[in-house]
Amino acid sequence: MKKMILTPDWVLEKIPLGWNVDFNGVVSAYTLSIADANFIELALNTLEIQFEQEMNYSDENDELSIEFYFRLEDIRNDCPSFYEFMIDDFNNLGWNLSKN
Repeated sequence: MKKMILTPDWVLEKIPLGWNVDFNGVVSAYTLSIADANFIELALNTLEIQFEQEMNYSDENDELSIEFYFRLEDIRNDCPSFYEFMIDDFNNLGWNLSKN
């Protein structure tokens, strides 16, 4: 039987529907799927970092969104691909976050 290995780095980069990093270095990642939220929560728990989770229901769209907040610096060593991706995404908006 073949095995599949999921890393926290892969989960954080591929599973959320969207993500953002603010000027304080706080990442917000969101999804509309409870199953996807479970994978994101598992990745953050595996990394043993502090995070906040919010669930919001929109009557207008009849949808549930699950959002996670955590510090970008907290995933720097364990999720290098996602870390670089977030820095590049932030800098592509015309702002400047250092990778160092």
